[in-house]
Amino acid sequence: MKTKHIQKLIAKYFEGETTIAEEQELYAFFEQDDIPEELESYASQFRFFQSKREEDQAGFDPFQKIDFDEKPKVSKAEIHPVKPKREFYRMAAGFLFLLMSFSIGLLLGRYEFPKANEVSALRAEVEQMRSTLISGPYRQVSASERILAVKQTGAITEADQQITDILIYVMNNDENVNVRIEAAEALARFADEDRVRKALIHSLTTQKDPTVQISLINLLVDIKASNSVREMRRMLLDTDTREEVKPQLEAAIASLAT
Repeated sequence: MKTKHIQKLIAKYFEGETTIAEEQELYAFFEQDDIPEELESYASQFRFFQSKREEDQAGFDPFQKIDFDEKPKVSKAEIHPVKPKREFYRMAAGFLFLLMSFSIGLLLGRYEFPKANEVSALRAEVEQMRSTLISGPYRQVSASERILAVKQTGAITEADQQITDILIYVMNNDENVNVRIEAAEALARFADEDRVRKALIHSLTTQKDPTVQISLINLLVDIKASNSVREMRRMLLDTDTREEVKPQLEAAIASLAT
């Protein structure tokens, strides 16, 4: 009976409908040692979130220099309609948090790598979430939480198309510059994949923020993406390219063309 109750609370949590008391109940539940098998995949995730909240309450904010342009959070007691332009990163965070629930556990040494049937079940859930890309009512999260979600992909050593797809989407669409840069850096670890290299090059041509452009230029040099030289030369001649970006382009072209 308790398990079903917790499952309902988890569903409400990812829908953004839990009260503060219900969230505290979830955190307390997953602090226990004896977690039902069907709920184990969520344990490390909620423990991790709780530990970060405790750090924040102690005055430690690892993202204080990153989260400079985030708007003040809305109180849980307030209800506002979802803004379409913010819908995608609500989905992205939910998608990544679900996909990374077992990898966080690995990083913290909470439990063993999931069995094949568990991974299969996880992928089925991910596919269901992917199908609700636009309309899925996921909880709104801050830039810090979105960055944290992207960072969890560091536990993955081999490219997974589901992961790279969402990272590409975040890199190209998140409204926070630092989240976009974090996603690009995460993708660069999978640069052996041709589709990832192409995505990084394409993103360079579509990004408008010079900070993101410079980060992508440096990443493309790091992964020795010589096929990006043509696009860099075009950007160098483009009158819309910011002046602070042009020296970086020139240096990158010189490095990659040799």
